[in-house]
Amino acid sequence: EVTTKALFEKNRQKFENGLRSKNITRNICIVANMSQFRNADVDLLFRQDSNFLYLTGVSMPDVMLTICYRESKYEFVIWIEEPSEKESVWNGLPMSLSQLQEVYGIQFNYITHYEDYLNTLESTSWIYDQRQMMFEEEISLYPSRQNIILQLLEQCRTIKTDLEVELMQNVINLSSEAHVDVMRICKPGMYESQLDAHFQYYTASRGCRHQAYLPIVGSGVNSSVLHYKDNTAKMEDGDVLLIDAGAEFKGYASDITRTFPVNGKFSEDQKVVYTMVLDAQKKIIEEVRPGLDWEELSSIATSILTQALIEYGFITCNLDLALRQNILSIFMPHGLGHLLGLDVHDTTIFPQIPLAEGMIITIEPGIYFNPVLLDEAFETKSKYLNIELCKRFHNFGGVRIEDNVLVTADGFKVLSLAPKEIHEIEAIMS
Repeated sequence: EVTTKALFEKNRQKFENGLRSKNITRNICIVANMSQFRNADVDLLFRQDSNFLYLTGVSMPDVMLTICYRESKYEFVIWIEEPSEKESVWNGLPMSLSQLQEVYGIQFNYITHYEDYLNTLESTSWIYDQRQMMFEEEISLYPSRQNIILQLLEQCRTIKTDLEVELMQNVINLSSEAHVDVMRICKPGMYESQLDAHFQYYTASRGCRHQAYLPIVGSGVNSSVLHYKDNTAKMEDGDVLLIDAGAEFKGYASDITRTFPVNGKFSEDQKVVYTMVLDAQKKIIEEVRPGLDWEELSSIATSILTQALIEYGFITCNLDLALRQNILSIFMPHGLGHLLGLDVHDTTIFPQIPLAEGMIITIEPGIYFNPVLLDEAFETKSKYLNIELCKRFHNFGGVRIEDNVLVTADGFKVLSLAPKEIHEIEAIMS
């Protein structure tokens, strides 16, 4: 069990070291997410802002964090509303300031004392005040990263500490177990929603109330829809089932995809597509090492997958021509993976610097027979494709295999251990 108090204290120290290295002494304000209604007066399950969470570990809405330089030290203070008796009746007794400080290892104060606190500061200049951004007309999904504080937070979050890696390994282990349990119960005639519910039950009943993202549970042709979220179809004998799901703990995400036959036994066609993806994923992961550019790794992956499609007869031209024509985009219309951390698509989404020790990334190649993309390709790229073979797979769906990978000093470590070999999956489902 990871001591999360120590984890977030280490995060703050890392951020403070960055502030010192850049000689930043002006004040910083970071605002927590606000509580929101789902509809009418029904509360939406709260999820904290990831930068706020990184520095505090606090999952309280409607509060703010100030970081102020005083007497050669950085002072972290969380400002909260003083609770009323009425709120205590409806929401329960809150912890006192001293109790909060003991739990989180950070100073708390009531917002009523904020102005007095400001009067004690050496500087009233703010290098980053998120309050000023909250009411801008245009709110971007990813705010401007020109601010030096946001850049520093990204740098800190991109390279994980040992405690972050340990916590993420724990939640990845739990999600791996949940994927196995989904395999065990999957049967023809069930509905995608049942597997969705089972995955969330399995992880929630073991301490993870949040999912890192909405689970994708697609059977048959739905498995070729990259962000399919309906999860309502009845699963038929002979379908493949793609489940992309990962739990979250203390804000840290897991992100695992497994694909398997609904009936528990791979058909010959399913073996062909699955083997192409699995063999490619293994080769790609073997390339992971510090110093490698993400673009180079993606280029390696494109060559490996394209060559596999040539060898199995789906693409009829040679590798060089297929690469120039970007034929792989017909079968894999997404990137190789992304950074993983407090957001499932963490910080800059794709590494903007060469891979480095402490990064956690996903490697998620796939081959899909999406009817929309195939029909378009039959019109525009037919001379590069085995049309007859591709039409046979027109309603096959897709296969994606996704693992969470830690970049180590000398290479990599695969953190997600849900089985992915054909014989392992068939044994579990039998």
